[in-house]
Amino acid sequence: MYWWLLFIVSCLCCVSRTYSATLFTHGFETVGGGGMFILIYNQQCPCPTASYAWQSTDARSGKYGFQVNISAISSQAWHVQLSTPRIPAKPGFRYNFCLWAKSQSSSATAELGLLTDVTYQWLNGQQVQLSNTWRQYCLSGSTVQSASIVYFVFDMGYQTGKISVDDVEISDSVMPSDDDWVRQAPAMIEQHRKGNFTLKFTSKSGRAITPGSVTNLYLTLTRHDFPFGSAIAPDAVQQNMKAWYAATAASMFNAMVTEYMFKWPEYEPTQGQYRYDLINTQYVKWAQTLGMSNLRGHALEWLIEAYGYDKHWSRQQGCAKYVEFLKARIIRDVGLFKGRFQHYDVWNEPLTERKWLDRCGLWDKTFADAFKWAKQADPSALLCVNDYRLIDGENWAPMLRLVSDLKQKGAPVGCIGVQAHLSPGELGPGTMKYRMDQLATAGLPLYITEFDMLTSWNNGDPVNAMGEEQQAVEFAKYITLWFSHPAIKGIYLWGFWDGRHWIRNGGMYRADGSPKQSALVVKKLWGETWNSSLFQPTPQISSSQFKFRGFYGGYSYRFVFRSKLYQGQLSFGASKGTQQSATITVD
Repeated sequence: MYWWLLFIVSCLCCVSRTYSATLFTHGFETVGGGGMFILIYNQQCPCPTASYAWQSTDARSGKYGFQVNISAISSQAWHVQLSTPRIPAKPGFRYNFCLWAKSQSSSATAELGLLTDVTYQWLNGQQVQLSNTWRQYCLSGSTVQSASIVYFVFDMGYQTGKISVDDVEISDSVMPSDDDWVRQAPAMIEQHRKGNFTLKFTSKSGRAITPGSVTNLYLTLTRHDFPFGSAIAPDAVQQNMKAWYAATAASMFNAMVTEYMFKWPEYEPTQGQYRYDLINTQYVKWAQTLGMSNLRGHALEWLIEAYGYDKHWSRQQGCAKYVEFLKARIIRDVGLFKGRFQHYDVWNEPLTERKWLDRCGLWDKTFADAFKWAKQADPSALLCVNDYRLIDGENWAPMLRLVSDLKQKGAPVGCIGVQAHLSPGELGPGTMKYRMDQLATAGLPLYITEFDMLTSWNNGDPVNAMGEEQQAVEFAKYITLWFSHPAIKGIYLWGFWDGRHWIRNGGMYRADGSPKQSALVVKKLWGETWNSSLFQPTPQISSSQFKFRGFYGGYSYRFVFRSKLYQGQLSFGASKGTQQSATITVD
């Protein structure tokens, strides 16, 4: 256990409290707003025009619901706003706002928000895409830094047509202590990352293997089954650092993700001229030569408009042609790399880079079809949707809805990629665990796909100004906590070396290749703290079996039986269950 963990555990109060309460409910069964308020803002143009009914017969439950009919839109969503009563909020509590809604149009959007009274400071919010059937929408996990009077809003001013609302609820709950997860992490790692393994010794002659006949047993954990990797760009490394880069990556990681070169505008900048040979030789084969067994293809599509990506040829001939090009890209490239990439980010940042998806109306069909095309090209690949602000923001809720929609449409979505571009002090372990737990309800494995840390931005460039000791503490803390969460099935850094990192001073290694404290601490975690290697001069063998508990992964073995040396390799993968055995035959 690391000193930072010991220090925190020694300072803990071991009493935790759980509490939740409903603060407000409203089903529009009473005459008038019943504490709710509708704002139609006509003082600034373009002005919304809307009518509304507090007791519409279009109700989800009971006899009545609320309905607004917007005939002219506004420049701001809040110009047509349904708001809740004011409530007192205080630090240490998490506030949740839920309502049921539907719209005439399946492409309508609205915003859920939390504001302070009087000053109208925006504390939290998210955009939601409405459905033409009743669905629940929630803004969950909102917090305040100081005691405040707050209220929630549902903003609808961006579109015309009818929007119906019913069954509004506000609740709160005590935030779990940051200390709870830290304290529980070692036990959770023991429970979820280890199994009970049995070596079964058999003799070619059929003789029983008696106690004392096997001596000097070495079992060495050579590689964790749990993927720990980094974004890599071998082709971008200067010649005099290539050997160091490869050796360091091999010593630190058992997995990798392509950094930029597999993104479509980089991979195929000109139609028909795609960089298969570059990816195959300098990424896939490079990683395989280094013994990496889990390779992620990032990303089949990323619809960001920055970096000139909006000028990519695939988006220049209209929406119908784009869909045609996208299908061909996915089927071609997933097919070319069949069996060599184990994971793909089919869509990268669709929640935050959604303009093209909205503009072309791709949500209803193409978004789900992309997963189907990839599965057709490689049935064995794990297909992911990857985005940010899932654990350091509130995007986890729309991600859950997105995954639910994909499943309903038969899309073979296989995992959620959780970007983790964090800042020190920004995110407490308790809040992070809450969001992780919520994401886990989707029933899909979670992967930390892009972990790094920054402290500020300088002229548009991210900077890490932490001291090396603090960086080491932060890296050890987060990697330990993620490794302890059962839903997380892998962790990937977004770069490990200052010579190739998007954050200035963001790597674990300096530009000259020398390790920072974070590299030493992380290497020690995987090599010593989480190491179940053993040596027993006289192993306890019963009924020709030797039992031990260890981390899932690959092991080498060596022992002496009747003066003869035996050695070999074993594998105990997490997917094979908590009880596993391997047979070793001796003369």
